[in-house]
Amino acid sequence: MNLEKLPLKQNACVFCVEKESLKSQPLLPDPKIAHSPGGGFGGMPNGPPRRGPPASAASFGYEPFPGQGDPYDPYRRMPQPGAAAAERYSSGSMPRGPRPQADFYGAEGYGPPRQQVPRRAAPPGQHPAHLMQPAQAAGYEDNAGPGGAMLQQGCVLMVYGLNSEKFNCQKLFNLFTLYGNVVRVKFLKSKEGVAMIQLGDNASCERAIKNINGCFVFGQKLLLGYSKQAFIQDVPNPVDLSDGTVSFMDYMGNRNNRFTTPEAAAKNRIQPPSKVLYFFNCPPGLKEEDLSQVFVDCGARPPMKIKVFPSKTERSSTGLLEWDNKNDCVEALVIANHTPIPNPNGKNPYIMKFCFSDSPIKD
Repeated sequence: MNLEKLPLKQNACVFCVEKESLKSQPLLPDPKIAHSPGGGFGGMPNGPPRRGPPASAASFGYEPFPGQGDPYDPYRRMPQPGAAAAERYSSGSMPRGPRPQADFYGAEGYGPPRQQVPRRAAPPGQHPAHLMQPAQAAGYEDNAGPGGAMLQQGCVLMVYGLNSEKFNCQKLFNLFTLYGNVVRVKFLKSKEGVAMIQLGDNASCERAIKNINGCFVFGQKLLLGYSKQAFIQDVPNPVDLSDGTVSFMDYMGNRNNRFTTPEAAAKNRIQPPSKVLYFFNCPPGLKEEDLSQVFVDCGARPPMKIKVFPSKTERSSTGLLEWDNKNDCVEALVIANHTPIPNPNGKNPYIMKFCFSDSPIKD
């Protein structure tokens, strides 16, 4: 309709008609307001806006993408990278072959794979020699369980090669207390010459393996390895060993443990077995013949050389003891360590203690 040719009055009427026709047309839905499938807003024509999350795409007649749920649902869980490819692989829709390399780039195998380091396989049924425990490499049974020959973090050690006629719980404590706190010691009833010892932490186990493994005591070679058990359980009725002592001892809180505090641990001299012992915590004024008699009374071979250091105080005495060979020295420590010596000035005895030394006695 050409409005220019109409009179002014008619022109205004036509404008009003056009305005009324625009009012009668339905408004387009506002994308910011949730739209309901009821033909209007709020589930009814020309109703109020509906509050809450938007309706699903299926309500508008759309079909969601296969395998991805509703793309219009803001609360849906995003698919994991590589999950679709893994599902197609397991269902058989993807050709068999190498699995998608989703672990490398977080997607379905896009991009070049990482550089893989070639590994040399061990013979069937065997562990690589450089990862085997000392006891397992020597042919003993793998007591660490499946994969136990790898790096360990436990605090329980297996001790093999013990002389069952001469070793007991106290003698194992006398030896291992040089390298860490001893918690419990247990001799196995089913395996002769095998014991379990629980130390305070893994660092103590590493020190013990480094220094004691392969040492000869009472004519037999000691071999150490980690146990698959995290701790040694309490034994209410332990059996007796050949010397009449019990096969299980609990040393938790024992005063002869030497790593109870950081200050006490710093005073220890961590040395491998040698033919020289450093003795301390003995009565003041102790003579050489008195020291030799201590070993004779315990059933150990006495030292060949003895040197008592001049004491700055009258509280205790220290010095060095030397044997002809390392084996005799180790056996003397195992037997006589923590031997009580009478106190001439009191009723509480001194507890004589030893540790290995790398300083031979000079004439």
